[in-house]
Amino acid sequence: MEDVFDQALVLAAPVAGLLGASPASPPSTTALWDEVLPERRWAIESAAGLGYLLSQQLVDAGEEVLDVPATLAARVRVLGSGRSQKNDPNDAFSTAIAALRQRGLRQVRADDHRAILRMLATRHHDLGALRTQAACRLHASLAALIPGGFSGRRPL
Repeated sequence: MEDVFDQALVLAAPVAGLLGASPASPPSTTALWDEVLPERRWAIESAAGLGYLLSQQLVDAGEEVLDVPATLAARVRVLGSGRSQKNDPNDAFSTAIAALRQRGLRQVRADDHRAILRMLATRHHDLGALRTQAACRLHASLAALIPGGFSGRRPL
């Protein structure tokens, strides 16, 4: 059975202290973490994928965020317990351990707004091209149904 939490949000674990984040502790509550862990780094499994929004919110809040590849976290989970049980505490723990032990993990940076707008503009252009392509294919299919083809002129 898949972990419902993993589908909605990727687990995050502050490396110092091995504590896990949950929907009850969103990035807006990072001020509360200052009392508990004044010096901390966040490790997010797949920060460029499912954990993108959370990692960007943490970076915008001034936090240091590391991207832990999902394969590395899974390897730590299997080697640590001998089983690959997917649940929130195991995911947070394996992500934190992977970040503690692995050197050279990618540090998440804030995305450039121009790059995001360029991506959205490209997507908009692609959607327009797909609509035109679908209309042309439909026209060709309908024209093939008419004996002798479709001349483009309407009969009187």
